[in-house]
Amino acid sequence: MSTQDLVTELKNQGNALFAQKRYQDAFDKYGDALKHASDPAAITALRGNRAQACLSLHKYSDARLEAAEALIADPKNLKGWNRLARAYLGVTWVNEADAIFRLALRSPLTALEQGRIDVRAKGLHQIPNEFVKEVAQEYVTRATKLKEEGNALVTSSPPDFDAAYSKFTVAIALDPSSAIIRCNRAYCGNSLKLYDLAEADAKVAVALDPSFAKAWARLGTALAARRPPSTGLKDTTESKEAYSRALELLDAKPTLSPADTKLKQSVEQSIEGLIRQGSWVPVRGDPATKLPEMPWARAEKVLNNNYLHTMSIKESWYSSSYALAWAARYFKEGADKVFALRQHGQHVASQLGAVEPISNALTLDTRAFHMTRPDFIDLCGKQCNFEMTAVQGFLTAKTAEDTMRFAKEHLAKEGWSNGRNSGARIAIATTIRAGIIRAVIHERGLEDYKVALNLYSIIVKFIDMGRREWAGVPKQDRGSIFELTFLLGVEKMYLEGLCEALKARRFTNAPDTPGYLPRVKETAEKILAEAATLTDREVTSLRPPSQVLAFYYYPEAVAHNALGLYHACKYDIHHAKKDHTDLHLAAEHYRKAADLFPRDEEYRTGAIYQQLFALFRTGASLRVTLPLLDEIAQSMEETKPIWEYSTTTTGARQAFQRMVWFAEDARKGIDAGKLTLDSQILPDFLLQRNM
Repeated sequence: MSTQDLVTELKNQGNALFAQKRYQDAFDKYGDALKHASDPAAITALRGNRAQACLSLHKYSDARLEAAEALIADPKNLKGWNRLARAYLGVTWVNEADAIFRLALRSPLTALEQGRIDVRAKGLHQIPNEFVKEVAQEYVTRATKLKEEGNALVTSSPPDFDAAYSKFTVAIALDPSSAIIRCNRAYCGNSLKLYDLAEADAKVAVALDPSFAKAWARLGTALAARRPPSTGLKDTTESKEAYSRALELLDAKPTLSPADTKLKQSVEQSIEGLIRQGSWVPVRGDPATKLPEMPWARAEKVLNNNYLHTMSIKESWYSSSYALAWAARYFKEGADKVFALRQHGQHVASQLGAVEPISNALTLDTRAFHMTRPDFIDLCGKQCNFEMTAVQGFLTAKTAEDTMRFAKEHLAKEGWSNGRNSGARIAIATTIRAGIIRAVIHERGLEDYKVALNLYSIIVKFIDMGRREWAGVPKQDRGSIFELTFLLGVEKMYLEGLCEALKARRFTNAPDTPGYLPRVKETAEKILAEAATLTDREVTSLRPPSQVLAFYYYPEAVAHNALGLYHACKYDIHHAKKDHTDLHLAAEHYRKAADLFPRDEEYRTGAIYQQLFALFRTGASLRVTLPLLDEIAQSMEETKPIWEYSTTTTGARQAFQRMVWFAEDARKGIDAGKLTLDSQILPDFLLQRNM
């Protein structure tokens, strides 16, 4: 028997086993045939059959690799493309399936819609586990070769973007963890005007490598070209953010390569084009405080300074404007002193009194933190060191225990008896307040969550230790930093930092390696237990709305918001598909958070949105979701007077608006008799959401 006949015989045996639904045996038999096959057509057929066997066994990762091998042997093999798409659908990774259905297969819309129906039937998509696992070197090497072949097609004359897109698609199947290949395919997508696919690729690329400037530029291009179908108008907010991020990363490099220089020029030209399209609201790095539309400036306009006449009426002062406006005032007071700092060689000349107002601002509302000058972080660090040195703060303390030891040594010399003038009290307070500033700088200025969270945890632990150690010392002697309200303010900041770190993970179903989830739960539950003891929450002449809101209500609201995130992430990482317990718990906590936040608070809109998103994932009907959709629309209007140009939720507002459009479409469907209130439908854009 010839080798070719042997291959054919083994293949036929495999087909017979497949027909008997003995898929694993068929897979193995096709493998036996591959050992003898050398003809590309035979290899393509056998790899494709192995891919189909894997699909039948629900081994979608293996199916992906086998389909990729078939396509390497024959890039025009339609069965190979179809099986690769089905492998992605098996793990509900809809963006990859979309790319293949729409480009490689040139399928009609009905085929694409059938693919999306299949995804809906399986549930909301997540990035497959393969995206967060280490890829074998063999596949990395082969994917790199395919990438180089794709690059050659892009730079050919004329460029062949279709063929390059296909090359990059097969490369991604071999190495899903490559940000570079994703970025290259995004470039092809933009060139082919497949902007939604380019956007999806660029978003995965920046998730895989947040420091990849070129990927941010590709994302900016895709977002700039996007036109919401309901309005026909371009929305450039997110594209500006992406381009800004690309510029930041390029500017941070000591030197630029010729390619980076060209990229920077391209990004700057793109930004100029967006500026010509409409107003440019700086998102990062610009002197935002000079803009009259920033939230704290708007808060001042709506602030009710006559609250003392109506302080018994909660609605008259229950507004996000109070904490934000006062935080901005404190921040400006401290920042003005920071900017007065002068350095002569190794010597720093400044004035005391910047650390306290800045830390007061941050415990009221961390959103008041902004950099009005590029050297702000450097100056602020020097100011903290200057004040710590001047008052003999604990510069060498690395832990809460170190801080406690230094505090006791200071107190042994003079005790608390001098009250506000006590050197020990001033040293302790300055150390804690400077630590708060450093934590916020690392979290919000440098996005270094590891350092920020360590600083927060040290401060919280020390305050807890101090509250126990000096429980019998009157407040007027030990100061405000050991008050429960101050502790709650710091814990609120710590919890917000934990949540930001948790959300900054690449993918929602990625393992929680740093252990953020248990810390979120522990901190949130601690805050709720402590806040429950604050029964007197009345506004008085000595306790203004900014204090009551920031230290009595907001910690509780933030804690429920965090527990909502905790349960949503727990579901993503550990859930069984039909067990929606965590999603229902998430929705309940988000509801409680929305009830606690003031109605004009941007976080309230986000809490409603997350509650709705969790309920959508449980399969809730329109009878449940439509009222919440209406709440989002109303909340967007209620928050606009203060938060319309907030950098915190600029991108999120687009998602909120899509929910409003979805509600309008759903009502049209009900009016037309195509839907009922018992219909369980999920907005299409949520299928592509990478949370």
